[in-house]
Amino acid sequence: MISSWHNQLFFDDMAVTSLEQNIHGAIAAEQYIVVALDSAIILLTFDGEFIERVSTSLSFSNIQRLGIKYKRPVIETSEPLYYIADEHILDWDIMMNEDVLWIQRYTLTADEKEKLLVAYRCNGLKLERVILDLHSGRIFGQYGIYLMDAAAIALLWLSLSGFWVWSSRRRKMRRKKHYQKHHRS
Repeated sequence: MISSWHNQLFFDDMAVTSLEQNIHGAIAAEQYIVVALDSAIILLTFDGEFIERVSTSLSFSNIQRLGIKYKRPVIETSEPLYYIADEHILDWDIMMNEDVLWIQRYTLTADEKEKLLVAYRCNGLKLERVILDLHSGRIFGQYGIYLMDAAAIALLWLSLSGFWVWSSRRRKMRRKKHYQKHHRS
């Protein structure tokens, strides 16, 4: 099952890639799973592995819906023009709108939504995420980043001033030992 949630494309309950455009359908063609966006196509293996994102802006744009004919993807654009892909989904030819099985929008059930939500959230909050958020300051909200920047500057200042105090005391001690050694009374 192909679905999207908060600009993420999912294959079953596995996140595949991020989305910048709307999904207009997904089909299983001869060699790939084809996902149609506004002006791009995403190709996946039948196991849900991402192959590539192909821009369609040179051939056509404004994809409205996705269909299938002869196990090959068919695109309807806003003109409306209809394009069918070759078997390797490299070239698109204009065709008539005859005998095309158009993909229908599917609404997820409550259980499917819950599975997708768990996959989106990665099944709970991981320790690594907490440490990264703490380190970057995001755990403290909007101003946490500035707080962590101030802490980093303070740490740098303390390190430099501590080094300066240590080196100046060391020089004083050396001078004092040198004076005591050569100028005894």
